[in-house]
Amino acid sequence: MSSLRLIAASAVCLTTAGCGFQPLYGEGGASDALATRLASIRVAQISERFGQVMTNTLHDGLNPHAMQVPIAYQLEVALRETTGPYATRADGTPSRASLALSATWTLRNMTNNAVVTGGSTKASAGYDVLDNDYANVVSGNSGELRAVRDLSDQIETSVAVYLQAHPKT
Repeated sequence: MSSLRLIAASAVCLTTAGCGFQPLYGEGGASDALATRLASIRVAQISERFGQVMTNTLHDGLNPHAMQVPIAYQLEVALRETTGPYATRADGTPSRASLALSATWTLRNMTNNAVVTGGSTKASAGYDVLDNDYANVVSGNSGELRAVRDLSDQIETSVAVYLQAHPKT
């Protein structure tokens, strides 16, 4: 059975190598150039508390090694949050709440202020509504943080894919 797995793993490796697959954040060559281009993105400040968290998360995700490179792009993000009850108890009080965050983003070239790419993305989280108000606040904040991290990851990936596909932009 282990030899079958070895053969299957080898087939997958050969197939992905033949189609031009290369890791987005791999070591060396094009990946170093991509890391430098990602580090050259300035994240515009996003308002509200979770916007500030997202600003920091994006900054740390795009430039994890704090490389000092000239700013070539600016990433602008607008957040929108909606919350509401998701499920109710027999007495009509909410038992579960849902949170939906959506982000619209644009990446601008700083030399001519032109938008080079943009998009929108969504993330959601849910949490149980308890009798303890403090627990509800903590659960809501934790859900918002998860959704912000999810949005940040989606934006970082979209920007990295664009920059990888357009090396001259």
